[in-house]
Amino acid sequence: MRKSILLLLLIASSFFSLHVTAQKLSVNEVENSIKADGKYAMLVRNVEHLQASVKTAAGLIKDNPGLDFQIVVCGPLVKEVAGNAATRELMDRAEKEGMIILACGISMKKFNVSAADLPRSVQVTENGLLYIFGLQENGYKTITL
Repeated sequence: MRKSILLLLLIASSFFSLHVTAQKLSVNEVENSIKADGKYAMLVRNVEHLQASVKTAAGLIKDNPGLDFQIVVCGPLVKEVAGNAATRELMDRAEKEGMIILACGISMKKFNVSAADLPRSVQVTENGLLYIFGLQENGYKTITL
C-alpha cells in the first residue's frame, strides 16, 4: 500500500513538473526548438494536410539542411497522388526540397493504385502505420494528420 502511494505521488509530481516546464516556454521558444539535425515524419491522409506538411518541411529544411523529414501518404490521398497532376508535382517538388515521400501499400491496394501510377519520387511502404511506428523506434518525432 505504501509503495502504491509513493508511486502515485511520484507520477503526480512528474505531471506537475511537466506542466510547469511547458508554461515557462514562450511560443517563439517552442517553435524555434527544432533540432538542426532532427528526424521528423508526418502521416497524412488528405491533400490539404499534405500541402501544409510539404510547406512546413521545406521551410525547416531550408533553415536546417541536416534535417531528415519524411511524409507518408495514406488513405484516399494515395489515389489523389496517383491521379492528380498538381499533387504529383507537389510530390516531385517535395523530393527536390529534401523530403522523403512514401505511399502506404495497404491504401494503394484499397484504392487500386500501383507503384507505376505514382511519381518516381514516391517510395512505397507495405504498411504506412507500421512504417511510422518503425520511425518512432528509430528516434523520429512523428505526427499523424
